[in-house]
Amino acid sequence: AITAGDCSATQKFEDGICRAITAGDCSATQKFEGGICRAITADDCTKTQVFESGICRAITAGDCSATQKFEGGICRAITADDCSATQKFEGGICRAITADDCSATQMFEGGVCRAITANDCFATQMFENGVCRNKTLQELCAEIGDIWVDGQCKTTIQLAEEMCLANGGIWKDNTCHINTQDNTDITTAKTTLESTNFGPVSQSTLNTQGMARGFIEDIIAELNLNNVSATVSNIAFTPASTGTVENLTGTNGSYAFSVTLNKGAGTQQIVAGTLTITAMPYPATQENTDITTAKTTLESTNFGSVPQSTLNTQGMARGFIEDILAEFELNNVETTVTTVSFQAAIAGATDNEFGTNGVYEFTITLNKGIGAEQTTEILSLIITATPYSNTPIRLPQIATFNQATQIYNGISLQSTSNAMVEIYGLKGNLINRQNFGNGVYTVSFEHLPKGMYIVRVSFGSEKQILRVPVR
Repeated sequence: AITAGDCSATQKFEDGICRAITAGDCSATQKFEGGICRAITADDCTKTQVFESGICRAITAGDCSATQKFEGGICRAITADDCSATQKFEGGICRAITADDCSATQMFEGGVCRAITANDCFATQMFENGVCRNKTLQELCAEIGDIWVDGQCKTTIQLAEEMCLANGGIWKDNTCHINTQDNTDITTAKTTLESTNFGPVSQSTLNTQGMARGFIEDIIAELNLNNVSATVSNIAFTPASTGTVENLTGTNGSYAFSVTLNKGAGTQQIVAGTLTITAMPYPATQENTDITTAKTTLESTNFGSVPQSTLNTQGMARGFIEDILAEFELNNVETTVTTVSFQAAIAGATDNEFGTNGVYEFTITLNKGIGAEQTTEILSLIITATPYSNTPIRLPQIATFNQATQIYNGISLQSTSNAMVEIYGLKGNLINRQNFGNGVYTVSFEHLPKGMYIVRVSFGSEKQILRVPVR
């Protein structure tokens, strides 16, 4: 029996026989040629076809690049002839014409570059050589009927005035006059005003523009100006500022003015001047003196420190400062404490035995009577942290530095050698004095009457002042 192996390359085994291959045996991606079905290649495609996925298909517009046009079943290169009137052929494509494509003699309009015409020029321009150029000053001068002389456009009146002055005349009211006594008097009056002392004048006398102008007019009225009229005009006015706490002398003001001089047929002349207005100094009232003294006292006061066990909130810190202020002798100056910032103290722990001190920052606003309110610089109260203590037996301590800090109804003292503690009342009277050697001490004031005390601690030449309340 015949098998497929008995068939030649041009035969197909079918129904037990080898028969000749026909075109009908070929697939869509094959071509019947030389008695066999072979794979289609790009060479089999016509110029209107493109080889794709093993077959030749008709070319479409989608196959064309940006620089090609689909025409006659093929993609051909775009040429300048393909561009419209509003397009320019560039880089193998037709792009829209822009103003940058226009030459100096063209104007971009309606998507095209057209030739510039005289109608495109402004009133100040002239159409020449295909472009609109700016007219020269000489051309503009001639258009308005004036005369161009020595690089300047002048009216006939200006030329007449120049000729008048060149011949020694006086030009007034568009008329040339010969020199007269009126001009002499005006010039003399101008010299008189320029040598006149117009001030200064105190702020308490005047401090408005109207009053300043009247002051100048009164001075001029007393001058002998040979019937020359003098008209004062305002130029600028700055009022004087009375002194303040920040600027005790105040700031001077000024009045700048001009005086216009006229007489008969004489030529008008103008004199400029300035009147200084001397500022009033800050009023040194007793109230202001007391407020300033209180401010100095408080800013030089060391508000010291207070233990965390006594207070550790913003409200308590503010109250503590207010209690201290109540003990001050400030000549009835009122005080108002304003909080700036507050940081609570953090008690000591195993990893930080001494803890972290807190701080209360504040300012004090001062008032009395009609005095100007003043506010101190930022002051501070230190809140000393409670040290960590978890040892049943604490060995005697040896001080490694000198320090005195306020505690409740007393002070905590650390001294590396010798220290002296002196306790004073607010009036400066010495209440008690005690000496201490090297060590750490707790000094109690609970035996003293309730009130505020000044404590001076001396470590040799080193001094420390504390204010300690006893409650």
